[in-house]
Amino acid sequence: MLNSDFSKNFEEFKPPHWMFSKHLETIIPSMMRKNPTIELERERLELDDGDFLDLDWKKVKGKSLAILSHGLEGSSRRPYTLGMIETLAKAGIDSLAWNCRSCSEEMNRLPRLYHHADWEDIDSVIMHAADVGYEEIHLIGFSMGGNLSLHWLHEYPEKARSLINKAVIFSAPLDLKSSALHLMKSGNILYRNRFMGKLKQKIRDKAMQYPQVYDTSHLPEIRSFYEFDDTYTAPIHGFDGADDFYHQGSTYYKLPRINTDTLLVQARNDPFFPISCYPSEKEINNKKIISHYPKYGGHVGFTIQHNKRYYSEELALKFIRS
Repeated sequence: MLNSDFSKNFEEFKPPHWMFSKHLETIIPSMMRKNPTIELERERLELDDGDFLDLDWKKVKGKSLAILSHGLEGSSRRPYTLGMIETLAKAGIDSLAWNCRSCSEEMNRLPRLYHHADWEDIDSVIMHAADVGYEEIHLIGFSMGGNLSLHWLHEYPEKARSLINKAVIFSAPLDLKSSALHLMKSGNILYRNRFMGKLKQKIRDKAMQYPQVYDTSHLPEIRSFYEFDDTYTAPIHGFDGADDFYHQGSTYYKLPRINTDTLLVQARNDPFFPISCYPSEKEINNKKIISHYPKYGGHVGFTIQHNKRYYSEELALKFIRS
């Protein structure tokens, strides 16, 4: 059973005094955090459809394993991932940080890429890890990776019950359409341009592989996430337009039916999210899920003053151990 007292022990989180805005709380940890020096063991997981996933392991001979899922256009080498791996390793917990298709150093083989509603790839990773024989397996998801973890817990309840001990979710876009529209606001131009630039370049790279699948003639005209998803993400991955993709990729309506002890952490000042990404306990309607919405933290930020370990890393470790 979930530790009912866990939520009573949340310490008030405050960022360093010089991170005086939600944007600084988001950007500085993402772009300026010094990565720990960690040696990771790369494994290539061949998939049944002929594609592959690159997995990065940190093994400390632990009896428990945490499977880490990164965010949109991220990778296993992002600062938030490496910081979490270092924290877990010092606690004697092994880590497996996997890269979505096209997100490691090598482009994937097939025309398809990855997306928020793709729970089949994380299923392949979890089932592969389960064969190792760990006593406990935990899921830790960041942003899009949080959505993927929640999707899997909902879609595979029997597997989740037998394989997964706990899940920790940070900064997940639970309501995809509202989040996509929220990122179009003028104050979010930096994030929009950064994501859109990476996504457009990925489409150009894919067009070199599969010119018959990827038409880039309208790419320069695309300005919004909705246009991008309606033109590329949805049709390439079998969705009936952007609205269908956003509905199937959202996880807020799946929360009541998740049967795994889960900690959901969303900073109230996350610049990526509208109010719909902060469901109330009544809306979640699930005693298995603890929702924690601190006032500060930004998007996958959670920097602690004068502390090498971040608030997200401390929370994840405490919850796993609770």
